[in-house]
Amino acid sequence: MYRSSIMSVWVLAMLGLVLLAGCAIEQGHETDFDSLGYQTCTADDQCSFGFCNPGGFCASDCRKNEDCALYGTNMECVTYQCLEVCESNANCTFGICQESGYCLSECQTNEDCAKFGNGLICDNFACIVSDSPDGDAPDGDDSDGDDPDGDTQTETKGSCVPDLDCATHHWLDNCADRPCIDYGYQWSCNEDAVCQDNGEVDLGTGDAGSNAEAYVGVWGMMFNTAQLTTGIPIINEISTVSQHTMLTRVSRDGDKLIIESKACKMFMWNLLEEDDGSSVTYSVEDPTQTVTGGMIIPKAYWDNVSMLRHELENPPKLEAGATWDTTSTFTEVRGAVLEDLLNEDIPKLDLDNPDNVDPRVFDQDMDGYPGMTTQLTGLLNGKIFSTQRWESRLHTATILDENHIKGIVFHDNEQYEIGADQDSLVYPELSFPAFPDENLSFFHMQRMDEDATCEDAIALSKEEDGWLKYTVSIETQPNP
Repeated sequence: MYRSSIMSVWVLAMLGLVLLAGCAIEQGHETDFDSLGYQTCTADDQCSFGFCNPGGFCASDCRKNEDCALYGTNMECVTYQCLEVCESNANCTFGICQESGYCLSECQTNEDCAKFGNGLICDNFACIVSDSPDGDAPDGDDSDGDDPDGDTQTETKGSCVPDLDCATHHWLDNCADRPCIDYGYQWSCNEDAVCQDNGEVDLGTGDAGSNAEAYVGVWGMMFNTAQLTTGIPIINEISTVSQHTMLTRVSRDGDKLIIESKACKMFMWNLLEEDDGSSVTYSVEDPTQTVTGGMIIPKAYWDNVSMLRHELENPPKLEAGATWDTTSTFTEVRGAVLEDLLNEDIPKLDLDNPDNVDPRVFDQDMDGYPGMTTQLTGLLNGKIFSTQRWESRLHTATILDENHIKGIVFHDNEQYEIGADQDSLVYPELSFPAFPDENLSFFHMQRMDEDATCEDAIALSKEEDGWLKYTVSIETQPNP
């Protein structure tokens, strides 16, 4: 398998749809390379633009540094892509200077976006206009707990939609609170369409001294899912890992634990297997790797997916060495509204009439495109629109101590591409089996303060050697 093919970059567009994936799906017609818009070649002189890449397509920028003169000065050829050389951000005409010494992406932090204008934040390496809660209530009327007359008021900030039809979408009953939980589980959406601080977290009720009581509280979670995509022309298959940083509330209903998790951030890693059988992952930002592209999961995506809910009946004592499996499977449909969540077919592309959009498709991430949108970046760029049904369970969870838990994530997936902003990116025939090494799909949980926020969980995910910091396998990080 040759992993640096331009087709490997293109297929990451499809991989972005499999954010939590597992089962195989096959559909559609045989590949028509002419319709995909790629010029085939066996030598550079056959290309009207670019160079002949190892996959047999005219798609790469360069083969040697001198080829990059066409694109600008001070550039080098890195894995068939021309990149600007830098020592600092001042050397970059676009993007920022990475540790590798090349200019890539627009930003790493919000401060990096200042050179592009005011009011921008860094979202997955791109500077965008901020539409996330910033701590201010509408019209700047953010209460600080006291009004001018000295009466105590409920603190409010941000915005939300109080009348969401959670039942129709098969979302959790508290789906309207989803944007407010960024501030912590004590926040909820009120009838004035703003988030309000309720002062305490609802952790449910049950018998004092029960096994379930010891688990309740707010936790941070790293939730990783690895998947293959097979049946790819030229290269056969490619793999990715989706990293989810979660803010999790563990509450109880008698002797049953209810584990609810809100996605604070999602990130997709490219996954390679080494010759010795081990697995490594790397970011689309790494210019030293052979796959010069990847999939970005926009903030609008993870802000608009359902919260996860897993249940555990009669949990064991919260003691080191104890294990458990959740006793329920969580199922979610994205980008469509179904009457029967489990058995109804999800919308897919009508190959005979691509302009015929299934009426069950809806713009869940509210970006103006059908279904859910992910962004392909690299040698190919474009927006991919999809529908998806996926399910997950927490399996063989092992208690390490009263503040740390780890386990395997079982996940299955059914997904379809229903369109793209470029015809060449529409390809509905692929299959998505689970990655064979189940140790790459796993979760870590770490207890946090009850007033913890999504920002706190993300901070933990960045701590060097932290329990919530991304690692490729459940076996690669020592227990705390």
